[in-house]
Amino acid sequence: RVRTLNSGFFEKRRQEQFLEWVDSMVFDSLKSRFLSDPAVTELYPLVRAELSSGQIPASLAAERLIEAFDKRLVTEKC
Repeated sequence: RVRTLNSGFFEKRRQEQFLEWVDSMVFDSLKSRFLSDPAVTELYPLVRAELSSGQIPASLAAERLIEAFDKRLVTEKC
């Protein structure tokens, strides 16, 4: 135990946990904002239906949703 403490293992692991925690908080916030965005909530059911029926691939579905989100953000900044 003393050897482990002296090696800095616990301190290094604690720092890694802090970084993981920050990443988790950022990604959770971004996901929440994305899914509550009006442009995304309007388009989401349509894209899911197209994806489920095989009309579009998953990559295009994601691209369309992200573009809708980005477009609204750019419009708000102007």
